[in-house]
Amino acid sequence: MLVFGHPKIPCMPFKCVADIQAIAQVPSHTIPFFQTYNTDAFGLSKHCSDQGVKYAVWVQNPLECTLMANFKPAYILAENQLEECQSIANDYLLDARILKVIEREEELEEVLKLRLDGAVFQSFLWL
Repeated sequence: MLVFGHPKIPCMPFKCVADIQAIAQVPSHTIPFFQTYNTDAFGLSKHCSDQGVKYAVWVQNPLECTLMANFKPAYILAENQLEECQSIANDYLLDARILKVIEREEELEEVLKLRLDGAVFQSFLWL
């Protein structure tokens, strides 16, 4: 199981972006991410896919998960309906990893029980 943002586990940082210009400013060792509800997610996903950028997208539901998966993100972040998103990833053999956005370390047990690909601490996303 992948864990991003735990103080004792080294990992690549994530950086929130809102447009293509911001993606261009992200260092290669950083994973740009964006949220579907307040950006042009389709345009940003297409740009990242076309440019070979390893990126993450934060979705709100399984339909968004399915639509965004077509652009081959490295990670799909979600807070709700995670079992459905993970099932989609497994059933369709997606390369994207499903990550639950969590606030506390205790939530990792739920991630394990749900058999999700991993978790990312919410505070880590906004550093």
